[in-house]
Amino acid sequence: MNVLQPVIAHKITLCWVTLLCLNFFECSSSESRDQFQVEPHSAEWESLIFWISNAFSIFGMACRQHSDYYCLDAYHTQNPYNSSQSRDLPPALEPMAAHTWFHILIEPKWIAINMIDYYDTGACCADQVKKYLIYGLHNKEWNPDEYMDKLANYEDENRTLNYISATYFAPVCQNIILEIGFGPGNLKRSHHITVKEGEPYLLAGMEMGGLGIAHVESKSFSYSNITQELTFHWFKHNIMCRDNPWICEEEKETSNKGNKGKECHEEKGGAGGSSGASGSGSKSNTNSGKKNHNRGNKKSQRKKTTG
Repeated sequence: MNVLQPVIAHKITLCWVTLLCLNFFECSSSESRDQFQVEPHSAEWESLIFWISNAFSIFGMACRQHSDYYCLDAYHTQNPYNSSQSRDLPPALEPMAAHTWFHILIEPKWIAINMIDYYDTGACCADQVKKYLIYGLHNKEWNPDEYMDKLANYEDENRTLNYISATYFAPVCQNIILEIGFGPGNLKRSHHITVKEGEPYLLAGMEMGGLGIAHVESKSFSYSNITQELTFHWFKHNIMCRDNPWICEEEKETSNKGNKGKECHEEKGGAGGSSGASGSGSKSNTNSGKKNHNRGNKKSQRKKTTG
């Protein structure tokens, strides 16, 4: 199989918030919007959207420079205002202050959560901050901590698939998954004009000759039942945690926290109490070491460039 050159021109209209007045303007793109057919979404729709690391889209190719598995686009929300409306923000949410606040939060975390800048995959934090200013501050009036929680808190595994972008790949007769998102609201499909309705969706893996995720097997999902089959639980444990083990390690620590407290309570006052405290400290150090392990050449060698 010949290496497939990118044939996907994915256009999502993104309006950048200016730092002084939060007015919108549409960013320019050489990609043709009409190559993708996007379904409307419900009023409550918002989504944590990920790019799949593969060779089928411009975002997937950019992601490959950072991760072999996935990258985080943003937590998308809807704009409830028209362009002529203006609002006074509380002092704590003044754009420049919010910009600085979120920059401080995202700079040490963007690598760990795979939130790259599409235009410069080794850079932080201009693009990441712009996404907060749009989807967090302007659309929802969230402060930086609230938006960061949306980006990096993966405890809720009950969130459903509500966004999928795909293109059809004739050699396998399936629709290749380019992006997915999870959250409230209806399923919003963003399909390239080549997508064949009814054909299965495919998360391209190692069988795709270097075009898919190299470390997992390809997996097909029913076109009509995609929301039931492609769950956040599955994506988290089979894709996210393979790239970022800390995600599942944090979950284990949280679930075991109650049991540890019970053990310490039972041992308190006895000779075992001292031993238990020592063991707890040792385990804490071990877990800390795990969280800071070498996360692979692409990430350990990543140059942090602030913007």
